[in-house]
Amino acid sequence: MPQADRAIIIGAGVAGVTAGIALNRAGIDATVYEGSDEVREIGSGLGVQYGAMKALRKIGLEDEARRIGQPLTAMAWTKWNGKPLVTIPHIPLKEKLGAQTHNVHRGEFLSLLVREFGRDRIVVGAKFTGFEEDETGVTVHFEDGRTERGAVLVGADGSRSRIRSHSLGDSEPRRTNVVVWRSMPHFEHPLLPLGVLRQAYGPGKMFSAVPGTNQRVFWFAVGLVSEFGDQPVTGPKEELMNAYGAWAEPVVEMLQATPETEITRTRIFDRPPAKRWGTARVTLAGDAAHPMMPTLGQGASTGIEDGVVLAKYLSQAGSLADSTAVGRAFQAYEAERIARTTPLVKNAHKFAPIALASNPVSTRLRDLLLGYSTDASWQRRFLAQHSYEP
Repeated sequence: MPQADRAIIIGAGVAGVTAGIALNRAGIDATVYEGSDEVREIGSGLGVQYGAMKALRKIGLEDEARRIGQPLTAMAWTKWNGKPLVTIPHIPLKEKLGAQTHNVHRGEFLSLLVREFGRDRIVVGAKFTGFEEDETGVTVHFEDGRTERGAVLVGADGSRSRIRSHSLGDSEPRRTNVVVWRSMPHFEHPLLPLGVLRQAYGPGKMFSAVPGTNQRVFWFAVGLVSEFGDQPVTGPKEELMNAYGAWAEPVVEMLQATPETEITRTRIFDRPPAKRWGTARVTLAGDAAHPMMPTLGQGASTGIEDGVVLAKYLSQAGSLADSTAVGRAFQAYEAERIARTTPLVKNAHKFAPIALASNPVSTRLRDLLLGYSTDASWQRRFLAQHSYEP
């Protein structure tokens, strides 16, 4: 296929490489350009949610994701001191939704995607600087002076997307008051049975842990920037031990078992939902399109959905040289995906102050809300959130 009749994707993360695979499966040539000198992911876990598993099924990768993942069977929410709040079985959701969330290692999952896409289709060290769009395609410019020509451009370059800024004129994303630490060390504990995500709530903090494959556990801690600061004053392990040292087991034991070099600390950014994501031949996917708070665990999963849905609509356009057909395909893609992700972005933003309630009154109200809710009510909420068919 001529180079001008291909898709150019910026960003070799989960969303970008998934989009490349889905487009190739649909018969559309795609090349991914990555600004870093290598394709890499942080060494922590990732929950591939129900909708994302269905999306992977459509491109023939669901079984591979299941092979490297641990299925989620329940969620157990507690107070910081270990007192139970509510336990939510997930097997009924699996039976109703026809899929099951799996927890994977981010690096292993990205490696799987890269192998499927083809490492030779990914160009590293390619820092995007800008693009020009015309009736027949898009010319993309890189920092080293090179230019590339394609029929369409997909920005999958994260929450601080330069493609989004270039195409939509957006300013910087919102700097939220949330900071997250993540890791996936080798660790086992009787209070962490396979399949169960254990999530503890304390004043202004949250700690989640779920066993993965190969005797590892994916944990993530969430706190407030107003308490911890934008930049740490100590190493991440000391910072976490100071904050969570009095929490019920197995939090302290888990932190002690985690090598400091394997802890990632991230300030969270998000944006209000947008009404459009691009132009006639340019669109967005993943965090570039809909960055969201981590409180629903849907960020990467919706990026997986994006890539599969984008390929569905572009494959219906026929030739990518037909600007009218491409424009219609992008409009249909954005309409479906904006309708899907807007409630998730809004709900994740709304739930953050509840999950991270910090004063005695709001903390008490949160614990009462969670403690007196039923597993059936949460299953109804989760069913509504996850019933999307990509």
